Amino acid sequence: AGSPIAYVPGQYLQITAPVPDGRREFTRRSFTISSSPTEQSRFQITVKRKPAGAVSKFLHDRLREGDPVELMAPFGQFTFREGEAHRLCLIGGGSGITPIRAILRAIVDQQLSVVARLLSFNRSEEDIIFLQEFRELPRLQPGIRVSFGLTDPPPGWAGFTGRIRAELLDVALADFTPDLVFLCGPPPMMELTIELLAAREIDRGRIRTEKFK
Repeated sequence: AGSPIAYVPGQYLQITAPVPDGRREFTRRSFTISSSPTEQSRFQITVKRKPAGAVSKFLHDRLREGDPVELMAPFGQFTFREGEAHRLCLIGGGSGITPIRAILRAIVDQQLSVVARLLSFNRSEEDIIFLQEFRELPRLQPGIRVSFGLTDPPPGWAGFTGRIRAELLDVALADFTPDLVFLCGPPPMMELTIELLAAREIDRGRIRTEKFK
């Protein structure tokens, strides 16, 4: 009916695409709402086109402005609300950075009293989603620090190299002890990160996770 969709930063939606899934004449997939409710002019998802992804290919190749789309929203508990915590650590792997972008955007737009450490891990510099926006965040809100890690860095890369590991967290977090950790990415990366955080005496109850397949 055109009415706005109320949601909390970090939640996701489900899109129904007219692509047969072998059982039905449609396929349903979940995508993070990568915009923040503070961005009232947009309602955004960020979709990587995958060669074997029926819905991602439909969205990239066939969907056009003005086409009707069936969606359901919002879902998910990977969320941050004002006043929940003062010190945040946000760790994203690949496209797992999209709900984290929504959370950080809400914090900056509302100038919340939050200090945050963002760690984004990717294969190459070209794979970093929202790269320029993330680089700009510390200027907009000095309490935010941003670090990037690449497994295939270009010559002269000044960020972290390799996968997440204890030594890297020691540098990125130093004496920073978060009240809450937001962790989203491939399951193996998340499992390792939880172990590393536990070694830093960060209780599992302070870690919020969202798994991307």
